[in-house]
Amino acid sequence: MKDLNMRNKWLQIVVGALLVITGIVIIVVQATGGNINQAISIMIAALLFIIGGLILIFALLFVRSYFSPSYVYGSLLVALGVIFIVAGDTIIQRGIPAFLGTLLIAVGVVGLVKAILLCVYKAQVLFIVLFFVFAAAAIVLGILTFVYENEMVNALYYILGALFIVYGIVQAVYAAIKINKRKR
Repeated sequence: MKDLNMRNKWLQIVVGALLVITGIVIIVVQATGGNINQAISIMIAALLFIIGGLILIFALLFVRSYFSPSYVYGSLLVALGVIFIVAGDTIIQRGIPAFLGTLLIAVGVVGLVKAILLCVYKAQVLFIVLFFVFAAAAIVLGILTFVYENEMVNALYYILGALFIVYGIVQAVYAAIKINKRKR
């Protein structure tokens, strides 16, 4: 079990790095005037494939039961990756404000839950504050997206890229600190 927990920390670092790369790509493509819809759909599909695949691999290698929610989650992420490869450009182009608004709110809620759990588990104050600030910013931006959808679209690409970068860094640093504490 200790080995599995350590592998999950490394998985968090990998996912954090992937989120940072996704954020950088989104910002660069938007700044250079590239096809942002296609770039976002490809990056999201790649994230879904990689994360879903890693979850499935870890579940197959380290979960010793006939059924684990990891099998469902990993398969679902891979299936969503296929959807984004096949129709992601259309999905994003037709529903940018709703998609990004919903994504920001969902990410904000997850960040809020994580911050609350960090409070319950008495984690370091810095991480608790970072997760609360991140969650609040994501939720507010998600709501603003629905209110000012036409004015927000271009700014949202930069915001989305920045949020991916920040969340990826926070996740990777948090996991690295946990790994470092375990080694002591």
